[in-house]
Amino acid sequence: MFNIVNHIISPLNPRISPYQALDWGLVNRVAPSVTKNGEFIVKASVDEIKKAQKGEDGYAIDLSKLDEEIDGIVTALVDKFPECLRYTKEQTNFWKRLSWYQTVGHARDWLSIHYTSLEPWEGMTAFVEKRKARYTWVRERAANDQSSEFLHGPYEKECKECGTQGIPSHFGYCGVCGAKLNETT
Repeated sequence: MFNIVNHIISPLNPRISPYQALDWGLVNRVAPSVTKNGEFIVKASVDEIKKAQKGEDGYAIDLSKLDEEIDGIVTALVDKFPECLRYTKEQTNFWKRLSWYQTVGHARDWLSIHYTSLEPWEGMTAFVEKRKARYTWVRERAANDQSSEFLHGPYEKECKECGTQGIPSHFGYCGVCGAKLNETT
């Protein structure tokens, strides 16, 4: 199924179906997009969606119903006073924007400090590689006396050859001069 909100993210990151989002009032409309032999399937299963994405067993993705829904919304918007519509939208979004601007600085600060740590690295790598993030991997590293904060271990070694400091603990060689690092440095 395709809808404007593909999935809703809560603190536990569960994916919910488009029809669940509709039932909860998170979206206004849901349009079926999976077909089998040209017939739309309402509330397609995960397996049917996967087959449609791959074009297997007569399944396909057809966005024509979504186009119809969008055309209906656009037609309804055209038949409204533009200034009243704009102001209504501003009023509707006021509290969302207010809370965003009060918290975005904190989020920016956290990300700038922690971006190179293990959790954001794993999340972004999983996204780029189009795979699920390894959530338990971070905890397993901590349980195995490995760093759960730094990808290559804490920055605790120093090169005696060139004086470079802050080399990750698992590195065997200096990244600046190439010298072999002692286990104790």
